[in-house]
Amino acid sequence: MAEHDGRERAGMTTPAVSIGLPVYNGEAFLARALDSLLAQTFADFEIVVSDNASTDATAEICAAYAERDPRIRYHRHARNGGAAANYNFTVEMARGAYFKWMAHDDLVAPGFLQTCMDAFARAPESVVLSFTKVCWVGVDDEVLKYYDVPIPWDGRDVRSRVASLLRDRVHSFLHHPYALFGLIRTETLRQTRLIQSFHSADRVLLLELALRGDFLELPEYLFYRRMHEGNSVLGRNKSAKDVARWYDPRRRPVLVAPRTNLFFEYGKSLLRAPIPLADKLTCARTLSGAVKRDWRILGRELETGVRQMLSPSG
Repeated sequence: MAEHDGRERAGMTTPAVSIGLPVYNGEAFLARALDSLLAQTFADFEIVVSDNASTDATAEICAAYAERDPRIRYHRHARNGGAAANYNFTVEMARGAYFKWMAHDDLVAPGFLQTCMDAFARAPESVVLSFTKVCWVGVDDEVLKYYDVPIPWDGRDVRSRVASLLRDRVHSFLHHPYALFGLIRTETLRQTRLIQSFHSADRVLLLELALRGDFLELPEYLFYRRMHEGNSVLGRNKSAKDVARWYDPRRRPVLVAPRTNLFFEYGKSLLRAPIPLADKLTCARTLSGAVKRDWRILGRELETGVRQMLSPSG
């Protein structure tokens, strides 16, 4: 693995915030993403760029930015290990007490980090994640939509938080797990399984964080999610199998039942959570209620998956 570490070159101290930027062939939007990070009013951060063996101009862009700003640490992998491993590598390399993931094609407003850090300064220790509202933008940074679906949230205790996440498929942070691109306590994040190599692994991670602490959604629209044909969900990955391979290209899934597997992984996360047994039992009842609610979807999914598995075309 090649590394271009500006921080070590400059002898800088440990930052307050680590920003993990995993990328693969991101030449179209990467420079804009880095510019938006370097424009932050809160400046005590490092950017860990993890390049998944890109074949376009990504390496040249990253090297140029790392030369320009010592807060950027650039790592280039010898082969493409998949999105999950690339995301998790940035957490492994993080030095800050707080961590943020940044997709190579997204943007953040200049006040994003300062707003989230100020929120943590006012919040109790039970808060493990602070994030702002999200705005969808297009290829030319034009505003497409302010995502303003009301999300009822009760963070009083772990039972309430799990109930809030599993309440339905739309009015929940799990529907579009943009909160994962907020600011997270690094220590708490490392207690989870991070991003695993299966469909909707980001939703499972969000549940694992909720099992460990409260979330704080801030009212400002300071996170800009780019919607374009090269997006990992909208463009490149058309099927559940495509998404599975995006997470880990070494996988050759035979039966892909994403919703069924999602509930299974929720259950695994609940079992390993550091919470009292009574809370686990209550959360398990909430999870079983969500399974019963979606039983028709689960049945159709398994039926379709088995049919595809047994068909001659695979």
